[in-house]
Amino acid sequence: MELSYANDTIYKPHTWFTYGLTEGVGRSGAMPCDTNGDGMAAMNKLADYIIGFKDPKIPGVRQHVQIYPENSDYKLFFRQ
Repeated sequence: MELSYANDTIYKPHTWFTYGLTEGVGRSGAMPCDTNGDGMAAMNKLADYIIGFKDPKIPGVRQHVQIYPENSDYKLFFRQ
């Protein structure tokens, strides 16, 4: 059980984890979390992206992300 940060503005409400996840995958083109350029968003790459993600509305705090199994390269998303 951990605290989760959220931004509840009326224009773009979001939780920090979800915001980092969607920014890591992106909407089109290369995925920012795809550090090796294979077109895949694996759990470990996406977790690393979310850990390093900084929400400009919540400065100075880092996200604590865990995956199971640890360092899993299970493919979650693919983009051609």
